[in-house]
Amino acid sequence: MGLREEFERYREKRAREVKQEHLRIEAETEKLKADKLEVQQGEFRLSDDPPTNDACPECFFHGRPPSSLRPVPSDTRNDRFRCEACGYEVEVEI
Repeated sequence: MGLREEFERYREKRAREVKQEHLRIEAETEKLKADKLEVQQGEFRLSDDPPTNDACPECFFHGRPPSSLRPVPSDTRNDRFRCEACGYEVEVEI
């Protein structure tokens, strides 16, 4: 194999590598755009009031469908509540 053929083989190999890197960066860029949008929506929700008094803050601030906190047994004197959807728990002093 001559130098010309070796150069062309290397160029083709490098072109494949560059294309793969480009695709990886494009996918990462799209993910970052989606993450940024989620953060922006979260910032907006932080300035809003919850839809109900028993709304799960975890679901609300992460943009999930509204879910309620329901009372669950507690081994303390405080009230304990758990989200039906995500499992978030909170203990409230009484």
